[in-house]
Amino acid sequence: MPYRSVRRLSYAQPRLHRGEALIRHFSEQRPKAVPLRVLEDRPLIGYNSHGEWSTLDEIREVETERGNYFPRSLKKFPGDTPAIWICLTKRKALRYAVLAEDWERVDDPSQPLNSEEKEMMKGIAEVRLLPTDIIALTDGDEGYLVLRQAV
Repeated sequence: MPYRSVRRLSYAQPRLHRGEALIRHFSEQRPKAVPLRVLEDRPLIGYNSHGEWSTLDEIREVETERGNYFPRSLKKFPGDTPAIWICLTKRKALRYAVLAEDWERVDDPSQPLNSEEKEMMKGIAEVRLLPTDIIALTDGDEGYLVLRQAV
């Protein structure tokens, strides 16, 4: 599924739960990145299968090697910009650590996790995001590429 960009959020919109706001605005498919500071004043927490920030160049290289589309519009950010893929829940982050054939089962909260997945779940890292961080992309499967800009 191709990546989608988003538009800036309006302060006039009703207050939403952090995850709802992200999902609603990513689904609108507009061409601008979303600064997290416009979502809420509270810190936003994301989840990642390893918790380590990379650079935008490293992520671009990995995505290209995997045959995934990586938009040219992100070239406006320096290659050494810190970047990380996050999900809004631990369970969604887990699906990026398991085989694609297990995604549907892992996504379904009514389905129990097997012992290996439970162990993997312990390794899902919480990522604290800053108000100046920018959500640059979504992968269409509730994964979000976050860029950390120098302040």
